[in-house]
Amino acid sequence: MSLFKTICVLVFFIFFGIIDSEAQGLCDHKAFGNDGFELSSTDICLPEVLNIKDKSGNDHVKYVYDYQGENLESILLTATKQLSFIYTDIGKPKNYTILQVGEKKGKVEISCKNVNVRANNEPIYSYTVCDSLVEFNIPLHKVNNFDTYKIEFGSGISLVNIQSTQLPYSFRRVVSLPYIFKISGNYSDPSKNCSNTSSAKVIPSKSIITALPYSPNIEKVELLDLKRVKLDYTGPYVNDPSSGPVLYRYEKNNFSTIQEIQKGIVSGQYEFSIPDSSKAYCFYVKRKSICGKEDEESAEICTHPIMKLSFNPNFIQNELSWDQYPTRFKGLTLLPFPLAILNGISFNTSQVLKVIVENLNPSSIMLSSSTFNYFHKSVDCSKKYCYQTEQVISGTYKYVSYYGRSISNKVCIDQSQTILPPITNLLVTTNKQNYVYVEDDKSWPLRKENWFLYKQTGSNFTKIDSTSNIALGLKDSSILNKSENYKVGFVDQCNSRSALSDSVSSVFLNFQGQNTINWTPGNPFSADSIGGYELFLKDEKTKVQLKVEELDSSKRKTEVDLGPFEEFATFYLKAKASGHGINKFSNSNDILLPISPVIYLPDVFTPNKDGENDILKINGKVLMFKDFQMQIFNRFGEVVANFNDVNDTWDGVYKNNEVVSGLYIYKVSGILKNGEKFSNAGVLEIMR
Repeated sequence: MSLFKTICVLVFFIFFGIIDSEAQGLCDHKAFGNDGFELSSTDICLPEVLNIKDKSGNDHVKYVYDYQGENLESILLTATKQLSFIYTDIGKPKNYTILQVGEKKGKVEISCKNVNVRANNEPIYSYTVCDSLVEFNIPLHKVNNFDTYKIEFGSGISLVNIQSTQLPYSFRRVVSLPYIFKISGNYSDPSKNCSNTSSAKVIPSKSIITALPYSPNIEKVELLDLKRVKLDYTGPYVNDPSSGPVLYRYEKNNFSTIQEIQKGIVSGQYEFSIPDSSKAYCFYVKRKSICGKEDEESAEICTHPIMKLSFNPNFIQNELSWDQYPTRFKGLTLLPFPLAILNGISFNTSQVLKVIVENLNPSSIMLSSSTFNYFHKSVDCSKKYCYQTEQVISGTYKYVSYYGRSISNKVCIDQSQTILPPITNLLVTTNKQNYVYVEDDKSWPLRKENWFLYKQTGSNFTKIDSTSNIALGLKDSSILNKSENYKVGFVDQCNSRSALSDSVSSVFLNFQGQNTINWTPGNPFSADSIGGYELFLKDEKTKVQLKVEELDSSKRKTEVDLGPFEEFATFYLKAKASGHGINKFSNSNDILLPISPVIYLPDVFTPNKDGENDILKINGKVLMFKDFQMQIFNRFGEVVANFNDVNDTWDGVYKNNEVVSGLYIYKVSGILKNGEKFSNAGVLEIMR
């Protein structure tokens, strides 16, 4: 569908709601007008060309020259830009509706006008035959706008002259069949009359198969949907409502359910509701005979609704099934030919399946008339497919020939709009950033083209990453500062999107106090619960990972021993899946705890050159120092020793002289690698 068509359909439903367009038609809707264009004439005598002048000022203006109540989407498929049109194969005179559709400021605009089309001055009329009695009827009708009418019989002698004020007009005459007649109309203004005159017609003699053009006949039964049906009926016009045709309906193959639907039915279109959308129904018309004999009846035409349309991903095909067209006729089992001639009932059907792809022109597939399902193989599942079946029914009923069509409801499938089942097995684990991995169980057989990672932000989940190779995982590149919640979805080769998976939560590790580690309670597994935890440390020098302890799944914190560490203590937590995923793990973030420095100096320093304790060294956990300074003061406040590095030493000499025994004060200050400041002080005793 083009952008304009899509906009029109959407705007139409948004601004005007769902309009029962098949029942009333778009032309009858109050939201639209009839002043969008002008016609070159409201009465056309073929082969005159009808011309249109657009005065709407709308964009994307198009026309339908024979609008019959279709919905907006249908007319947009058939509308044309051409401003002239000639009606061909007119048959009987007809009143046509011309519809103009356009767009103004994003809204649909529609205008409609009517035109009478004739090949000559023949009006709308009908006749009914019973033995030798013929009844002619000229009804009030849009096409019948002549000033006078004339009925001629036999040799052409004018028998009846009728004024327009006498319509509707009915006339009976006893004749011998076959019988010749001619009915014509005339305008007082000669310029309005068609140049071709009405031709004589023949009422045929009764035979084994007789074609009577005005016998009751349902030409078309079309399911608009499973709850509505539209009928096109042709038959005689009547002035006496008591003798008017009556429409009947019954459930297919159950003639005992027959119901009267509408009395006094005349030629035209009708719409009715369907009592049970799961069933097929048959329709026919019956009227009283004009000569008091057996009632005159039409043949029946039945619906055959499409009940199922689905996509089979295993074979990439659309599968549809519909109600089989009945093989019984008004409850009767049909006799085979030539026995059918004995009761004047014969029944022939042919069936075609119409396929519409992406709202383009339909293609047709011929089917056996008894077929009631079809597998449309190797479809392009990324496109929209619509299907409609049509049965053509013909034969004789009580020796009178009939012809009709049964059109199913149109059903459509757009697999790209189908929401697929979500992925159920995924986990999130941390490796510098959070990664989400999916275990594809292949429950959906079609190729998955792309995977998408969604992250919770507030109350919503926002797409943050995608990949065509799920084995590589989906990555969250943001800084790790808390536990995060994720969901995963995918798009398959049909461009169908899956529902999002259940969420998984990353395990986030943190320190609480001096030597307590705690972690978040969220589950990193979508298909399993947490079976327990394992706490690991990383050796400062070798980076070897060592398991510290195993913890129950209910635990949320634990105390750790920081004694072995001098600079940083690095820990991480591994969550273990329970159930069938016992070999699945999810890592937390690494947590680094800076180790506070500890300065160790001897209580007594003896620089007496005896080989023991002659050099003052700094011991303890000192690797965290970035900058270091220590000063030693005598009792006079003089600095007798100055350390600018933790590896500096002192031999007890100040200004080339050995310092005297006694108590000395030392002060330590520095900046740690994590930016913190450090200070300490103490007393040192020197003994000689």
